[in-house]
Amino acid sequence: MTSPGASSPDTIVFDDSGDLWLTVGSVSSSKILHVDSNALCRASKVFRAMLRGHFSDSKPANDLHRWEVKLPEDDPEAFVVLMDIVHANFDHAPLNLKPQELYNICVMTNKYDMTKTLRPMATAWYQRLKNMCQRSKKMQAYSKNLFVAWELGCQGAVEEMLQDIAEKCHVDEFGNLLIDRNTRLNNLETFRLIPLIDPIAQHRVKMLQVFHAEGKEIAIKILAKRPLCWHTGPCSAVNLADDIPEKFIQATQDLEIDSFFMPSLNADQLGYRGSVSRLHRLFKQVERLTFGEHHPHYCRHMDMLVGQACKIEMTAYMGSNDKAILEDEDSGDDGDSGFRSLSVDARY
Repeated sequence: MTSPGASSPDTIVFDDSGDLWLTVGSVSSSKILHVDSNALCRASKVFRAMLRGHFSDSKPANDLHRWEVKLPEDDPEAFVVLMDIVHANFDHAPLNLKPQELYNICVMTNKYDMTKTLRPMATAWYQRLKNMCQRSKKMQAYSKNLFVAWELGCQGAVEEMLQDIAEKCHVDEFGNLLIDRNTRLNNLETFRLIPLIDPIAQHRVKMLQVFHAEGKEIAIKILAKRPLCWHTGPCSAVNLADDIPEKFIQATQDLEIDSFFMPSLNADQLGYRGSVSRLHRLFKQVERLTFGEHHPHYCRHMDMLVGQACKIEMTAYMGSNDKAILEDEDSGDDGDSGFRSLSVDARY
């Protein structure tokens, strides 16, 4: 240990009356942070246990040596930002962060159970996050943005991104959720840090069940040559041509989604491993092959189907009341829909 009062040009002082020196990062890139242990313990239950419990990192019994704790696995730059916030040095805390920097900070708050410390910066960083989400195309970056939104308590952003992922993911032969052709969700760090894979899988199944329920109604009416749409308007007065049922059956078989139109099957017997967004496109293809382009029978029905599939609530799966730091500013944009329907263009 170092004698009390010793200083280093690499030491960053957050509290000159502090009693603790943290060495953060690997040997080649470490930073020494002079902090107040009381502020750190107030901010984090994990640090409270480390520093106040009977561990090797606890405060020395005498004052002959200064109190030092090494954190070699942590990101020093992210830790500096956190210590500024913990010590109320908000004028030093950056407002504009790169996506990876913001992600690294949130990884630290998740690790040390100190998400509440981000509250003073959450609003400013949330605005930054919204811009990041709009620009992110690759799933690796997108999933990191999801994690940041989760840590900041941006419920609206989390729900929107989960909806997007649930629509785009598909399933391999082992039942694993895949995104971007062959990226397994459970291989992405975000989904190892927060338990969201099961809610995504359950939400995907619920959307498929909606398509199946509507598909059965479509099949019953087409095969009976009854008017397809039940709502008012000119389409309800148009009779089905005699060749429509045959075209319909052939189209569903050729596109390999005939199970969605079989009343005798249960939802768990569909055997569909593709994405919801791909299924939407296949339903539209059935429409074109059966009725031709822009036929009024099917257009309104498809609009209703897509809207209904996107109304399924997913909020109940999240279990994150403690994450709701921010008031969802988008909550009034979507009427009775639990999720906004996103424009998707997935390969699967």
